Parts: sequence; structure tokens; C-alpha cells
Amino acid sequence: MIGKCAVHYEVTNASLTKFDLTGDSTFLDYNLTLNITLENPSPLNYNFNQLAAMPVFKNQTLNDMTNLSTSFYLEHETNAMFPVLFSGNSLVVFGAQEAFDFRNASVFDIVLKINSQYWAKSKKKKITFKQEMACYLKVPLNSNRTSSACDSFQITKCEETKLDIDVD
Repeated sequence: MIGKCAVHYEVTNASLTKFDLTGDSTFLDYNLTLNITLENPSPLNYNFNQLAAMPVFKNQTLNDMTNLSTSFYLEHETNAMFPVLFSGNSLVVFGAQEAFDFRNASVFDIVLKINSQYWAKSKKKKITFKQEMACYLKVPLNSNRTSSACDSFQITKCEETKLDIDVD
């Protein structure tokens, strides 16, 4: 029953304004913008201690785990949206064919990993949730490369990969 009270996550918008291989195809310059929406479907109000995310491309981490917010409160049966920008230059390892395919692509498979920790009070008991999510995104490149209307981002529900619940 308590597990059904866990927060739901989805990415409601995502785009790449820069996603280029530089040098001898060993560095990836990127600007990834996302809107992450949290939905609290339960009758409990949640106090978040941690909300962090990390993008991964082809099993290679682009950013370290990044805090998305300071502590915050999410009321029962409400949503909260977090705009996020990941930007940087990351070392990547590609073979010749992967580099060729990369340069010709207009949509990229990116996994967004989300970690959160939050708690609620219920009948004088404190319930703590530690949740890990994975969002499997198909993100269009919005730059000088050719893209079509078919390349628009589709809202993506995130999958729970781990949920620990403690009741004190």
C-alpha cells in the first residue's frame, strides 16, 4: 500500500541545443534542457531532502549527479515542475562507426537517472522514501542540423529502478 504512494516522475520537455563531437571525436560538447515533472498521487504531503539527476549517453555519464533543488514541500495530489540545464564537455569513447552514426543523427537516446529522498508523517509515524528512477528519452537536436516535425520530443514517463521505504 505504501509503495503506491511513491512520487511519479516524467520528463515533459527535452531538447539538445548543442550536441557535437570535437577534436578527434573524443569530446562531446552538449547543452541539454529538460523539464522534469513530479506528481504526488497520494494523500500524504512530502518533504523532499534530495532531488538529483544525471544524464547518460551510450552508457557514458555526461554530468555528475546534480542537485535540482534545495529542500522543498510537495503537497498531496499536486505536481511540481523543475526546469534543468545540463551543459558541458565530456570525454566519450566512440568507434569509427559510432562517430559516423552520431554525426548523421538528429534524435539521441539519453537516459536521465533521478535520485530522490523524501518523507511524510502518517499516524504519528515517519515514512521515508528513497527512490531511483530512469527516464529513457529520445531527445531531438535543435540546432543547425536538419530536423523534422517527426523529431519533436514526446513526454516520457520515468521507470522506477529502486524504492526503499522505512517506517519509524
